[in-house]
Amino acid sequence: MRLRFLIDECTGRRLAILIKESGYDVIFVGDWKPSATDEDVLRKAEEEHRILITDDKVGKTVKRSDTLKSINDRSGEEISVAGKNFEIS
Repeated sequence: MRLRFLIDECTGRRLAILIKESGYDVIFVGDWKPSATDEDVLRKAEEEHRILITDDKVGKTVKRSDTLKSINDRSGEEISVAGKNFEIS
């Protein structure tokens, strides 16, 4: 399964562009739904099986373990963005 990402607005469009230019399926929240609520963002990530990248602090919404999916089953996968490798573990 190809890695798919959802980049939160607070993280920035630049990261979304870098990951997309590296050949990954990326949605930037600011393009999809500007000012989306945390619930909207989490729902989108879950429904589309996307890895959410955010700078938000863990809060009441994010703590819901039934909403967040573990990516441990993808352990050992690597993505390359702007010449840097990131391991998913």
